[in-house]
Amino acid sequence: MALNLINRKKGNKAVNLVELYEKFVDSSSEAFFMFDKNLFAIGMNDVAANLNGIKNVKKTGADIKEILPNMYDSNRFDQLRDVIRTGKPFRFRDYIHKDDETPKLFEISAFKVGAGLGVVALDLSKRNTKVETLESMDSFSSAIQSVIHNPFVVLDSENRVLKANRSFYDHFILKPVDVVNQHIYDLGETQWNIKGLHELLDYKISTNGSAKNYEIVGYFTGLGERNLRLNAKQYEILEEGRKLTLLAFNDVTEIARQRDTLKKLTAIYAKSPDPIVITNDRGDITEMNAEAIKLYGWSATEILDKSFKTILAPETREGYDNLLEGVLGGMAVRDVETKHWTKKGEVIPVVMAVQLVKDQHDENMGTIAFMQPVTSQKKAEDALIHLQEVLILSTDPVAIMDLDGKVIDFNEAAEAAFSRQKESTVGKEGHILVCPEDQDKYTKAFAGCLEGLEGRNIEIQCITRTGVLRATQLSFNLLMDARNEPTAMSVVERRKSGKDKAIRAYNHLLESFLEIPEPVVVEDLNGEVVNLNRLAVNFYGWKKIDLVGKSSKNLIPKGQHDKHEDFIKHVKNGEFIRNQLSTRWSKAGSTFNVNLTMFMVLNTNEEPEFIITIAKPLDGGLGLGNSDALDLDIIYQDSLDPIIIEDLSGKVLQMNVAAENLLGWKAKEIIGKPMRNIIPADKHKLHEKILLLIQNNVPIKRVESKLWSKRGEVFPVAVSLLLIKNASGEPVAIASINQDMNLLKNSDAGKKAGPI
Repeated sequence: MALNLINRKKGNKAVNLVELYEKFVDSSSEAFFMFDKNLFAIGMNDVAANLNGIKNVKKTGADIKEILPNMYDSNRFDQLRDVIRTGKPFRFRDYIHKDDETPKLFEISAFKVGAGLGVVALDLSKRNTKVETLESMDSFSSAIQSVIHNPFVVLDSENRVLKANRSFYDHFILKPVDVVNQHIYDLGETQWNIKGLHELLDYKISTNGSAKNYEIVGYFTGLGERNLRLNAKQYEILEEGRKLTLLAFNDVTEIARQRDTLKKLTAIYAKSPDPIVITNDRGDITEMNAEAIKLYGWSATEILDKSFKTILAPETREGYDNLLEGVLGGMAVRDVETKHWTKKGEVIPVVMAVQLVKDQHDENMGTIAFMQPVTSQKKAEDALIHLQEVLILSTDPVAIMDLDGKVIDFNEAAEAAFSRQKESTVGKEGHILVCPEDQDKYTKAFAGCLEGLEGRNIEIQCITRTGVLRATQLSFNLLMDARNEPTAMSVVERRKSGKDKAIRAYNHLLESFLEIPEPVVVEDLNGEVVNLNRLAVNFYGWKKIDLVGKSSKNLIPKGQHDKHEDFIKHVKNGEFIRNQLSTRWSKAGSTFNVNLTMFMVLNTNEEPEFIITIAKPLDGGLGLGNSDALDLDIIYQDSLDPIIIEDLSGKVLQMNVAAENLLGWKAKEIIGKPMRNIIPADKHKLHEKILLLIQNNVPIKRVESKLWSKRGEVFPVAVSLLLIKNASGEPVAIASINQDMNLLKNSDAGKKAGPI
């Protein structure tokens, strides 16, 4: 739309538009520029000419880069060319320089005029906001400190304090007179002479010029030990020729304490072989470790934020509120027998201990509950009872005492040796078996054994009920309960006579160790295996004849040999190794994490002879030792059907001779490899499906599938699956019993296998 300006005072004669435009531009307080299509200046007003020091304002021929010197340092030139090409206006901010003056910031608008370009520059420096003036460096320092709320100081090049803010004085309980112009290391009677602070100021700052989140620990009067996080930066003041260091403090003591508490809690939580459940102070579950998830069957996402009552059997839920209230009030809860249940509704008897967890302010955060299923607890208690029975059946006189020293059991050999009946002795103090002159010696030996000292072959005069004295040797041994805590003390009298009886008792003791319901290996002092029990045979996959006389290191990965030798040294020194994490491997090359118990067995002459190693699997192991599990010997020796055993991850553990004959693979070629390697690809999903079903206790019997031989032949088979469980009833492996469909079709047994 054309703009027509008409002057009606002079007979409607139109005023020259160009002249009017030029008058408007010349009288404007803003800078106006006109450029041709090649961006050479063809005109500008007086303000623009004065800005650029140009005398001829009508036609200069100046390149745009002389007027806007940043044109070629950015993409501005191309953007202005686009304005001419497209006609679309463009606005930006840039500095325009004038000799001997500070560059000024302008807001620049560019628009198309004819075939060229028009530019208007608006001086933004005239719009400065009024700010507070600072007259000196001191006032600048004070201004900085007024907006910093953490403790803050300014140091000179010698690390003397020039300034400190109010937060610094208040936090560290100091006065300005004791701080200003003092070396920072001398503050508070040299309490600030901290190694970490020296490293920060004397090394890091002088080397790097700054440091961020640097932590130091110091002890301060009125505060105690504090963890401080420091941020520092050094500046050089050119006008004054000196350096200053700005140093800010953040007290993170409580954060550090909470961090340490969480580290300890996390270590317990991660390493515990027992199920652990953590709740908040309302009893809602906030964490469950892997063992708890495995025990209860809920995933972490399903159970978190649910009440602890979710895992309690209905009949036990009413008492939980009282238990939680008691724990939060400081009550100790240990060895509570209760019933929990799983996601599937299975009831699990457990023994539970609950502890209070507090935050860094000593406020109640919630609880941590340790569970131990009664099945494993009962197994350990049964082993303890069995050990006590072995002692009581010993041909040596044996008295079992409680931890207060009172007799709780007395064997027949002791009745004969001390002329005392068990009924009349139980409940009495144990020192009645010792002559008065040696009772103090007896008491010290008993107390020393409670504290972990060796109490073997103590020379003591014993006395019978009739007053007969007998010089003998007493050996004190602590008996540990299922939680590996002392529960009783056995006191055994060693006599010189009855050598044959002692040897028989010794052999009986060794046999009893082999009856422990965990993998047990007996080795001599040279490290050669002399015996192992049935569970060890199944766990390691070696036959007894293959291991006896060989080094026990065959059962230990090479990386663990040095650690094992260190354990042996401790055992030979008479120490008892308990609950030590280690690794074992099987004949097939599979590795297992185990909890080790190791101790020395002395012969009848009280000389070291054998080392007993009990390796309790922590991650299941093969664990085929209980009567409910699959008997591998029967399968491999008697079955005519191909049988393949795989672990729960789908790797082959074993295959019998019939499977080798059908498929052409040797067991050693396929053990440790994925089961999928011997199943055609079109049956992989079917295999995954039936594995999932069998692990959820759905019986799988005679399902049509296929196996792939080493020669590339495909055998149609009818598969039946059996879930293998360990002694604790936990699934550890799956046995696939395969029947050749080609043979089944020609027999009455060849009924059609059912689909899934």
